[in-house]
Amino acid sequence: MTSEKITSIKCLIVSVINPSADHNSVVKIENLNSLTTSKKLIEQLAKSNNLAITELNGELNVRCFSDTQFHNFFVQLVLNKII
Repeated sequence: MTSEKITSIKCLIVSVINPSADHNSVVKIENLNSLTTSKKLIEQLAKSNNLAITELNGELNVRCFSDTQFHNFFVQLVLNKII
């Protein structure tokens, strides 16, 4: 049995690199236990949608390239009961 250290995720920041004029380009979600318990799933969802993802000091940063990717990623977070 291998032990894997679970990194606590403080917040999830999702941003759009090229937002449309009437779209908020950054959303920060914090203080949800599901962020830590679903870290691997969040990473898999981001990678499967070809989104850039980084982690630094307990923050997961996901960068979308369009409003459509942003919307689709949030739909997947809701459907997977992460948010």
